[in-house]
Amino acid sequence: MFFMTRQNLTVGLLSSFALFTSFCSSAATIDEKMTKQAARIEQGIEQGELTDREAQRLQKEQEKIEVKKDKYENDGKLSSGEKAKLRKMQAKQSKEIYKQKNDWQDTK
Repeated sequence: MFFMTRQNLTVGLLSSFALFTSFCSSAATIDEKMTKQAARIEQGIEQGELTDREAQRLQKEQEKIEVKKDKYENDGKLSSGEKAKLRKMQAKQSKEIYKQKNDWQDTK
């Protein structure tokens, strides 16, 4: 009986730890995605794949996502719904970055 209680406690602690690390890593994942997208925009500028206008629009959208993230984090945490909205915005932005970098317009 004691073993069963101890086992349940261990499983509970591991589950709590997994949930906590999942929460922390999702916020980090959102930040990592923001960093990678900003780097892709900079790379597009440096390699002449983005016009000034395209780069400005993409950077403005990045800023909108960052402002939204800051607003959501204002209460100290991101809800699952807020994370989903941010991921959706980031996915849309990622597609737009790809589209603009590969649209055959260049600065040359």
